[in-house]
Amino acid sequence: MRTRLRFVAAAALIITGLTAVPAQAETSTFFHNQKTGLYMDDNFQDGLRAFPFNGGVYQKWDPRGWADNTWQLKNRATGRCIDDSIEYGLRAYPCNKSKYQSWYWRIWGDGTYEFKNQQTGRCIDNFGGLTALRCTASETQSWL
Repeated sequence: MRTRLRFVAAAALIITGLTAVPAQAETSTFFHNQKTGLYMDDNFQDGLRAFPFNGGVYQKWDPRGWADNTWQLKNRATGRCIDDSIEYGLRAYPCNKSKYQSWYWRIWGDGTYEFKNQQTGRCIDNFGGLTALRCTASETQSWL
């Protein structure tokens, strides 16, 4: 019976592609796009963007877990959070507790991440620049 339950649980994880968020998610981290290799970056001059790796503090993010299993992504340098709305699009904005800054963090079987906004249902994408688009499970929406 136990073996059957383990098999069913493992199969469910494989089918859905869901696993637990890694422990390092509560510390400062970098996110780079699987397809482009560019990193999420935020600064006051250029705003939120995808940019080549430079190891700077503008590319460091401090994910904060919420009780509803979503995450807020706060930039270490600017203190702003990734925010998505239909009206303003994907942007860095002063942190608040709105669903526009609340992200589902899905980990795929290959170890990449998908960030899906709780309010808009769109995913962070790096196709022609950093934006939020309908979720497609594409490499432009996969982050490491």
